[in-house]
Amino acid sequence: MISGPQQAMLLKEFEDELFPNSTDCGYHHEEGLSAQKAFNLAQVINEFGNPFLDNSDELLALDTRNVLNESVVYTVRTAYSLGKDQFATYFKEVIIDRIRSIHEPIKKNLLPLLSRPQVKSKTKQAGKISLLKNDCLVLSPLYSAAAQSK
Repeated sequence: MISGPQQAMLLKEFEDELFPNSTDCGYHHEEGLSAQKAFNLAQVINEFGNPFLDNSDELLALDTRNVLNESVVYTVRTAYSLGKDQFATYFKEVIIDRIRSIHEPIKKNLLPLLSRPQVKSKTKQAGKISLLKNDCLVLSPLYSAAAQSK
């Protein structure tokens, strides 16, 4: 029977033979990027104060203390209930009633988030104006070329 240290030595020799190019970084797990980000978060909390003790109704970015857009706040407040409703609908249609196939893709929610706030939609008139501008850019060189050839 082999004891613990001998097993560890044999296992190490086996791994060295099996994976000869593997390099062990040799750094502590707290030197990694995620630990540094967590440290920066702690630093931000120390600088700006504890956000959990703040009694304001506004949603703030921790590092800048900027007030977030109202559409993003609505998304954060309703995301759980929206997901729960969508799951209930999916479960009912796919598992219970078998109206839809399980292979049918699920619609993506384009909710405004912190990294991508809601984009304002263009009106019909703004779309027509942009089309006219594009037409003008295309047709003006043609018109000037036709005028010069006469």
